[in-house]
Amino acid sequence: MLFDRKRKVKQFNGLLKMGDIINTSKKIFSEDNGNLSSMRLIVFIIIVTVLFNWTYINIISKTLSPLNWADIMLVIGPLITKVYQKGKEKTSEDMTNN
Repeated sequence: MLFDRKRKVKQFNGLLKMGDIINTSKKIFSEDNGNLSSMRLIVFIIIVTVLFNWTYINIISKTLSPLNWADIMLVIGPLITKVYQKGKEKTSEDMTNN
Protein backbone atom coordinates (compact mmCIF):
# COMPACT_ATOMS: atom_id res chain seq x y z
CA MET A 1 0.00 0.00 0.00
CA LEU A 2 2.74 2.45 0.96
CA PHE A 3 4.77 1.50 -2.13
CA ASP A 4 1.79 2.26 -4.42
CA ARG A 5 1.35 5.65 -2.80
CA LYS A 6 5.02 6.56 -3.38
CA ARG A 7 4.75 5.49 -7.02
CA LYS A 8 1.66 7.66 -7.53
CA VAL A 9 3.44 10.65 -5.98
CA LYS A 10 6.40 10.14 -8.34
CA GLN A 11 4.03 9.91 -11.33
CA PHE A 12 2.25 13.09 -10.21
CA ASN A 13 5.57 14.93 -9.83
CA GLY A 14 6.49 13.82 -13.36
CA LEU A 15 3.24 15.27 -14.68
CA LEU A 16 3.95 18.55 -12.95
CA LYS A 17 7.37 18.72 -14.57
CA MET A 18 5.83 18.01 -17.99
CA GLY A 19 3.32 20.79 -17.34
CA ASP A 20 6.16 23.16 -16.53
CA ILE A 21 7.85 22.24 -19.81
CA ILE A 22 4.66 22.94 -21.75
CA ASN A 23 4.13 26.30 -20.01
CA THR A 24 7.74 27.29 -20.62
CA SER A 25 7.53 26.38 -24.30
CA LYS A 26 4.35 28.45 -24.63
CA LYS A 27 6.17 31.41 -23.10
CA ILE A 28 9.13 30.97 -25.43
CA PHE A 29 6.93 30.93 -28.54
CA SER A 30 4.72 33.82 -27.38
CA GLU A 31 5.11 37.52 -28.13
CA ASP A 32 5.03 40.21 -25.45
CA ASN A 33 1.26 40.55 -25.84
CA GLY A 34 0.71 36.80 -25.22
CA ASN A 35 -0.12 35.77 -28.80
CA LEU A 36 1.75 32.78 -30.21
CA SER A 37 4.47 33.72 -32.71
CA SER A 38 4.69 31.70 -35.90
CA MET A 39 8.00 33.42 -36.74
CA ARG A 40 9.61 32.10 -33.55
CA LEU A 41 8.29 28.62 -34.31
CA ILE A 42 9.65 28.69 -37.87
CA VAL A 43 13.09 29.87 -36.66
CA PHE A 44 13.14 27.09 -34.06
CA ILE A 45 12.17 24.43 -36.62
CA ILE A 46 14.85 25.57 -39.09
CA ILE A 47 17.59 25.60 -36.45
CA VAL A 48 16.61 22.21 -35.00
CA THR A 49 16.38 20.64 -38.47
CA VAL A 50 19.79 21.87 -39.62
CA LEU A 51 21.55 20.94 -36.39
CA PHE A 52 19.81 17.54 -36.21
CA ASN A 53 20.85 16.69 -39.78
CA TRP A 54 24.43 17.86 -39.13
CA THR A 55 24.62 15.75 -35.96
CA TYR A 56 23.10 12.71 -37.68
CA ILE A 57 25.57 12.91 -40.57
CA ASN A 58 28.50 13.21 -38.13
CA ILE A 59 27.33 10.21 -36.11
CA ILE A 60 26.76 8.03 -39.18
CA SER A 61 30.11 8.93 -40.77
CA LYS A 62 31.92 8.75 -37.39
CA THR A 63 33.70 12.03 -38.10
CA LEU A 64 33.31 15.58 -36.89
CA SER A 65 32.92 17.77 -39.94
CA PRO A 66 32.46 21.52 -39.58
CA LEU A 67 29.27 23.19 -40.71
CA ASN A 68 29.68 24.63 -44.17
CA TRP A 69 28.85 28.28 -44.87
CA ALA A 70 25.46 27.49 -46.36
CA ASP A 71 24.38 25.67 -43.21
CA ILE A 72 25.75 28.41 -40.97
CA MET A 73 23.82 31.03 -42.93
CA LEU A 74 20.72 28.84 -42.80
CA VAL A 75 20.96 28.91 -38.99
CA ILE A 76 21.96 32.58 -38.62
CA GLY A 77 19.64 33.96 -41.33
CA PRO A 78 16.33 33.30 -39.53
CA LEU A 79 17.78 34.67 -36.29
CA ILE A 80 18.77 37.91 -38.03
CA THR A 81 15.33 38.07 -39.66
CA LYS A 82 13.63 37.63 -36.28
CA VAL A 83 15.75 40.38 -34.69
CA TYR A 84 14.95 42.70 -37.62
CA GLN A 85 11.23 41.93 -37.31
CA LYS A 86 11.28 42.59 -33.56
CA GLY A 87 13.06 45.91 -34.16
CA LYS A 88 10.41 46.95 -36.67
CA GLU A 89 7.65 46.03 -34.23
CA LYS A 90 9.25 48.13 -31.49
CA THR A 91 9.62 51.18 -33.74
CA SER A 92 6.03 50.90 -34.97
CA GLU A 93 4.81 50.63 -31.34
CA ASP A 94 6.87 53.70 -30.42
CA MET A 95 5.35 55.65 -33.31
CA THR A 96 1.79 54.75 -32.34
CA ASN A 97 2.40 55.63 -28.67
CA ASN A 98 3.69 59.12 -29.51
